[in-house]
Amino acid sequence: MRETTASLVVVSNQLNDTASVNEELRVEAALFAALRRLAKASGEAPKGLDRGGYWVLAKLASMAPIRLSDLSAALDLDPSTVSRHIKSLWKAGLVGRESDPDDGRAALLSPTPEGTRSLEASRALRLRALADSMASWPEADRARLVELLERLVDDSDRELLGDSVVARMPAMAHRS
Repeated sequence: MRETTASLVVVSNQLNDTASVNEELRVEAALFAALRRLAKASGEAPKGLDRGGYWVLAKLASMAPIRLSDLSAALDLDPSTVSRHIKSLWKAGLVGRESDPDDGRAALLSPTPEGTRSLEASRALRLRALADSMASWPEADRARLVELLERLVDDSDRELLGDSVVARMPAMAHRS
């Protein structure tokens, strides 16, 4: 009980700290604005690959073959949301399904060769837009941004999933 009360006091103090809240809002706004602008600057996505589908296909490509339920967990999204994206990607010919040899009732998902090509093309456009945006940045600033973003992802995963889950994840899988 004491630990719970102490934790609530700490959280309450953090939430009441206006400077901290303003900083967190600025970080949130900056991250979302940067992602939105980079997505826009990268141009039109390959057919059948919208923004949400891009992230689902990217995660799928890094973990395939994988069950929908495991993909949903890895993306930290509701299975119905991931299912809608997979259905759209499947209709566009970007995702394939095969029976799970361990459980014939389940399906394993993988990108098709066309899905891999579309993902690579979209990724190249995004990376080009990012490189163009940071072209005037010194190398040290670019390296520092990568370091801080990786730290943010790692800390977020530890907070959301716990150290034991993160320790079992393949290297870099939780960053994609």
